[in-house]
Amino acid sequence: MNDAERAIEDLKDINTILKTQHMCKVLDDELTKKDVEDYKSRFASVNLAISALEKLAEYKDLEEQGLLIKLPCKVGDIFYINIQKQTYECKISGFYISKDEIQFMVAFQDEDSKTWYETGETHKKEDLFLTREEAEKALEVKNDK
Repeated sequence: MNDAERAIEDLKDINTILKTQHMCKVLDDELTKKDVEDYKSRFASVNLAISALEKLAEYKDLEEQGLLIKLPCKVGDIFYINIQKQTYECKISGFYISKDEIQFMVAFQDEDSKTWYETGETHKKEDLFLTREEAEKALEVKNDK
């Protein structure tokens, strides 16, 4: 049993204890309206924590199986790229995922029609820049070599 599974079981135990306390007060006719609200709140919090830990455990299992990948950005994000000594704005249109790396498919905007088109090429992360200034600076450094 891993840490997440142990935590889930501990929370389920806590939930059982809360339910037992609640039932004891019900049986002893000592339950007040405030007790009911308090228990509802505590049950909800514990159940929420259990759900979150179960989801976390599921993600951990997927990661261990190599089925979970954290992408560095999302489709539609804008970046800048240097091609043939010129800086272009591009939009991430997809990802190519191989065993060793993630490459980016990008779309460029046609200046006349303002529509985006893809070239079908993929680019490495180090080819993309968050700002035009970063891309132009990298281009200058490359041209100085």
